[in-house]
This record gives sequence, structure tokens and C-alpha cells, in this order.
Amino acid sequence: MKAPRTRKSALIPLGILLIGALLIGQGALPSVVAAASPTVKAADETGDSSQTITVVGKGVVTAKPDAAEVTVGVEAVDSQLDKASDDSSTTLDDIVQALMDTGIAEEDIRRSDFSIWCETDWSSDEDDDEDNGDDGTRYHVTNSVLVTVHDLDQVTDVIRTAVGEGANTMYGVNYKLEDMSALEAEAREDAVADARAKAKQLADLTDLTVGKVLSVSEVIGESEAYSGYNMTSPGAIELSVSLQVTYAAE
Repeated sequence: MKAPRTRKSALIPLGILLIGALLIGQGALPSVVAAASPTVKAADETGDSSQTITVVGKGVVTAKPDAAEVTVGVEAVDSQLDKASDDSSTTLDDIVQALMDTGIAEEDIRRSDFSIWCETDWSSDEDDDEDNGDDGTRYHVTNSVLVTVHDLDQVTDVIRTAVGEGANTMYGVNYKLEDMSALEAEAREDAVADARAKAKQLADLTDLTVGKVLSVSEVIGESEAYSGYNMTSPGAIELSVSLQVTYAAE
């Protein structure tokens, strides 16, 4: 007796069915291409004939500073908080008055910091503490002012005057340009020229011609930097500006 025949069925994996359905519903699978700046966008297969070149141009310019900011202060230490605070404030008032006597305008001197911290000497003898009322705590009170100096030849004199009146803290000298607008404009001009040169190089490499500017934006985060200065030699201020520019390409 012959065994009954069985009909074999082809089992299609579920993943293949899903892919097939996606291909039928959308016609094709999308593709993603990562692009990095600078970029050249050519005509695509859909018939879009627009072509662009995007680059980032950078302009770097330097200039001599015309002003300085000096932060000087006084730290007083005492077992009594009120005493330490009074000593610090009194000495700082003397410093401010002495600076004004040298020709620094009152509006160019402003309070910049006031801080208090305390330390305790745990090694103090307990019997001695009971006798003199000193529990080993020392209060540190710091007062400071920010002085703007418009004549750079006065920077050294300002520091010496402050120290001579009792200043015992200084947080450095910050040289600057009081008006950065002209320097920023020059840096932007250089950034545009740099962007144009980069776009032309890309166009030459890809048999294109640089057209009109389609968009331009300034890259946020670029700022001036200070280099090569000390108390008597301010060095130069360097300003960097970056612009992202998109050109039409033909």
C-alpha cells in the first residue's frame, strides 16, 4: 500500500515579506549619505539642477590693546570677623583714594569681589582657649576692586600704588580694546575672502564655477584671545571670526 502524498509549501521568512512590502509600498529603500563641510552639492537623479558649494571662511586679525583692567584687593585675617572685615574695608578705601590721586577716575574703579572664609586651628590648647577666649578660628575677609586703566603707561604705577597702600592680592592684568567694532569688521572681510578662495578651489576640483552667495552666517563661539603680555608689555590682541558661506555653483 502506497503512503499518501503530502503537498510541500514554501515558507517565506517574515523579514523578507516585510522588506517586500516596503519596497512595493514606497518603490525603493531610501538611502542616507553623510556630508561634511566643506561640501559640493551636484544635480540629483530627480532632475533637480541646483548645485551649491558650502565652506567655512576664517579671518584672523591682530591689534595693540588700548586699555587694561587690573584687579587688586586686600585680605585681612583676625579671630574676630568684624575686625577682619573692618581692616579689609579700611585698607581698600585707602587704596581707592590713592588710585584716584594718581588720576584714575572714580567711575573706572568698581568693587569686584567680597569673600569670607574661616579656618580653625584644632591644635590650640583647650586651657589657653578658655583663658583668652580664642577658639582657634581665624576669619579671612577679602575685598577687591577692578580698575580700568585707559593709559597703558599707568599700569605699573597703578599696581605699585595699590601695593604701597596695603594691597596683598592681585588677579592679573587683562589687556583689551575698548572698541572692538573696527577689528571685527576687518576679521569678517578676511573671512569672506577666505571663504571665496576655498569655494573656488572646490569648484576647480569638481569642474564647477562659483556663483552668487546664497546664504552666510557667523559661527558662534569665536572670540578674541590675548597673548604675549606681562605687567609692562601688553603684546597683541588676536581676534578670529568664522563665517559659513553657501554659493550657487554652475
